[in-house]
Amino acid sequence: MATLIELKDVTKEFNGQVVLRGIDLEIEQNEFVTFLGPSGCGKTTTLRIIGGFESPSNGSVLFDGKDIVDLPAHKRPTNTVFQRYALFPHLDVYENVAFGLRVKERNNEQKIEIAQLQKEYQQEVKTLKNNFSKAKLELKSLGLEKANLNTKELELKNELNKKIEVLNQTKTQKIEHLKKTFLTKKDFEQLIQNKVNKYLKMVGLEGYENRLIHKLSGGQQQRVAIARALINEPKVLLLDEPLAALDLKLRQEMQYELKEIQRNAGITFIFVTHDQEEALTMSDKVVVMNHGEIQQIGTPEDIYNEPANKFVASFIGESNIISGIMKDDYLVNFDNKDYVCVDKGFARNEEVDVVIRPEDIDIVTFGQGKINGIVDSIVFKGVHWEIDVKTENRIYTIHTTDHVELGTKVDLDFNPEDIHVMEVW
Repeated sequence: MATLIELKDVTKEFNGQVVLRGIDLEIEQNEFVTFLGPSGCGKTTTLRIIGGFESPSNGSVLFDGKDIVDLPAHKRPTNTVFQRYALFPHLDVYENVAFGLRVKERNNEQKIEIAQLQKEYQQEVKTLKNNFSKAKLELKSLGLEKANLNTKELELKNELNKKIEVLNQTKTQKIEHLKKTFLTKKDFEQLIQNKVNKYLKMVGLEGYENRLIHKLSGGQQQRVAIARALINEPKVLLLDEPLAALDLKLRQEMQYELKEIQRNAGITFIFVTHDQEEALTMSDKVVVMNHGEIQQIGTPEDIYNEPANKFVASFIGESNIISGIMKDDYLVNFDNKDYVCVDKGFARNEEVDVVIRPEDIDIVTFGQGKINGIVDSIVFKGVHWEIDVKTENRIYTIHTTDHVELGTKVDLDFNPEDIHVMEVW
C-alpha cells in the first residue's frame, strides 16, 4: 500500500518541556493504526499534530508527499471523533449526521474550482502582457524606422489580443461546464438524504434518523459521531479515545464494530488509546509510545510476541521479565542457568532482558521441568488460573487452565521459542 501520511523528525515542546522527541512514522492508505501508551506519553499530541490542532515545534508532516504543517485543520483531508463525541443535543440523529454536509456551502467544490480557473487566467494574461512588453523593447532596440516599428508593434498587439481571447474562451467554457453541475437546493437535500442513509446503515443505525440524541445509548451516540465524521468522506479519520466513556461490555463490542466500519469505509483510521486490548483487537499497525518517543512499531502479533524492550513487554500483556546474559547465538543465561533460545545477533556476553509470557510456561510435576519452585499464590481469573510460583531467584507468574493447590512443589517448563530476548534500553 502507498504511504498516505509521513511524520519526519517531529518534535513538540510546551513551555520548554519536550513532549514529543523526533517522531518518525509512516501510515499507509486504508490502515487501522493505533497510538498506544500510558497517559502523558504523547499519543494524543501526535494525533492533534496530524489533525492540525497543534503545530510541531520542529519536523514535517507530509500528506500524499506534500507538507501540510501550515495547512489549518479545516482544510486537511481529516475528520476527528473526540472522546465526548460533541453531538448537538437539540438536533436529531439525521441532522447531527447531515451537519457536516450542511456547513459546507452548496456547490462549494465547483466554486473553488471556478475561483482557481479565474486565478490561473489572470496569471496567464499577466505573463502574456509581460512577454509583450519585453518584445516591444526588443523591437525598439533594433533601430527600425518609425513606420516599420509601428507595424511590428501592431502585429504584436494583435497577437496578444488573440491569445488573450483564446484563454478567455477556454476559461469561459470550463466555467460554464462547471456551472451545469451545480446542484439545486432540492438536489442538494436529496444528496444529503442519500449520504445520511448510507452512513447510518454503515454504522448500524438505520431507522434511528428521527431519534433524539439523549435517547441513545453511549455506543449509539458514538456511532452517530462516527457517521457524522465519515459523511464528508475524509481520507483519514482520527479517533481520540472514543471508547473510554463506555462500559466494558459495550467497549468490547464497539472494538469489532469500529474495525468493520473501517473496512467498509475503505479509509485510514488513526486511533488513540491506553488500552492494550483495544490496540491488539482492532489494529493493522500498533505504535507503542512512552515519554514522547516511539518504542516499537509493528503488527499486534509482532508487538505481543516480539517486544522490542522491557517497557513494551510490560505494557503489552503480562510478562515475566528477567535480566540475563546472551552467551552466544541461540544460548541465553538467566537465573544462573543456560537455556537454548531462538534469538541471535547479540554480542557475546551482552546483558539482555528476557521475557517469557505467563501463558507460555507450563506447570509440571516436580523434578520433570527446567526450574523448580513452590506454588505461592492462586487467583481465579474466569478463563484461567493465575498462579505465582516462587523459585530460588524470583516469582514466576503462570496462566493455566489447570488448578494447582497452594504450597505444592512444582517444576516450570517452557520451550526455546517461548524465550524472547531483548536489548536493554
